[in-house]
Amino acid sequence: MVRIYFYSRLSEIVGKKELKLKTENLLDLLKILHQRYGQQLGQELFSGGDIKKVNPAYTIVINDRPVDLQNMKKIKLKNHDSLHFIPPIVGG
Repeated sequence: MVRIYFYSRLSEIVGKKELKLKTENLLDLLKILHQRYGQQLGQELFSGGDIKKVNPAYTIVINDRPVDLQNMKKIKLKNHDSLHFIPPIVGG
């Protein structure tokens, strides 16, 4: 199982800060999340509603390393991986 951590707006949409899922790659994980949490998550996390284009304001980190999102299907996920959706930093 992959541990997924949500912060800020995404945790509000999902209704929790942490979730566990079994999946083999990042693209499949994003598809599962979109199916479960629908349009609201899609508008926040994906650019133009395209699941293959993560909103550039978000950073995805797997096991403490930022991910290059060029080919999400090639980004394999293993049991006990931790994935964080880091929201945009705002402030003044």
